[in-house]
Amino acid sequence: MRFPESSITLVLAAFILPGIALAVDPAWTAPGGSPVVISADGGTVLSDGDIFSLYDAGGTQLWRGYGGSYAQSRGDIYSPLAITADGMYSVLGSNQGLLYVDRTQRVFWQDSELHPIDDLSLSPDENYVASVAQGLVSVYTRGGDVVWRNDTYQDVKYVGISLNGLLTVAAGTDNIIHAYNQTGFELWNYTTPGIHGIGLSPADSNIIASSDYTLVCLHPSGKLLWKFYTGDQIRDYAISRDGSSVAAGTQGGRLVLVDRNGKEVFSSQLGNWVNAVSLSRDGSLVAAGSTDRSVYLFDRKGQLLFSDLTGSIVRGVALSSDGSAMAAASDMVYYYDLKGSPPTVSTAATPTPVVAMPPPAAMTTRPVVPTGTPPVTPTPTEAVPGETPTPESGSGPLAVLALGLGAVWILKKN
Repeated sequence: MRFPESSITLVLAAFILPGIALAVDPAWTAPGGSPVVISADGGTVLSDGDIFSLYDAGGTQLWRGYGGSYAQSRGDIYSPLAITADGMYSVLGSNQGLLYVDRTQRVFWQDSELHPIDDLSLSPDENYVASVAQGLVSVYTRGGDVVWRNDTYQDVKYVGISLNGLLTVAAGTDNIIHAYNQTGFELWNYTTPGIHGIGLSPADSNIIASSDYTLVCLHPSGKLLWKFYTGDQIRDYAISRDGSSVAAGTQGGRLVLVDRNGKEVFSSQLGNWVNAVSLSRDGSLVAAGSTDRSVYLFDRKGQLLFSDLTGSIVRGVALSSDGSAMAAASDMVYYYDLKGSPPTVSTAATPTPVVAMPPPAAMTTRPVVPTGTPPVTPTPTEAVPGETPTPESGSGPLAVLALGLGAVWILKKN
């Protein structure tokens, strides 16, 4: 049996370029703005743009509502937000307080006592939410109970929380990183100038802070692990879920990727300010959005896979954890299908959440100390902290190329 050469070419492309080469143009665009986040499987996109909007993978707007775009950082207007891995729940830092809503826009709980929300963080197991409002750090259970609050430092603007809420970090204009345990007791603090962002690695709870021209990595104990000098002011940074990679974009147009030990993996000079960066779960894909109105996608070797020109300055970008989809926020929301096949538009009713619904909203705001280990959403095995991940057998560019050449050989033989 013989196939035409065009069929052989398509088969080879399918093996060597698994969807990436086909994902140059957005699958859809829709009203929205920065910031933008995407579910782990790429099936749900949440954006701000004055009013929060939730979309499915086909571009259908699931809901729109609640005011956003009030907090200001480096001249950018934004509202903090987060989405669960399955896309069923959204956490909104609105100008009316903190909201936890489901896929049908039903509000499970809301804390309107404190607003506006300067920053928020969803723990990797999705059982806790941390927020900062008016200098007050708060930690909630996924059901809305207040675990603890601390208003000791009124300068805090940024917050991050670890697995099971065991460690919460906050920082702000006082140039101090504060670390708290699960009851709100301050464990340690670390001073570094010019802090404008903080987060924790989901894999090992290492703290990554953006500090002027430097990425700073601290052990959960507060010990300095490494510093990486970017050469220019950092606009945004991202941490891969497995802890293997940190990406940063600078005001000088530089995109840089470093490994878990603070060693540079690659650096690329883009057209202008790199306002937004995002990573796939294992750091194999790096997305960036720039003032030059373009969104970029790189592999881990620094090879540009594609770029796309949007309507205006790109202020937000989000890669799905599995690397199957990407969303960018410019004048609108742009959705890219990285699988190379058109997304399926669902005409069925909104699916029922596959996880247990959060309990009813708590009626009290008194501090509550956890009495047991909260349920943990199962996650794939993470990389071992301190070790550089190695490719699995049968994966990577060489293995994919071998598969493609093998497919061509079989087709010609037949």
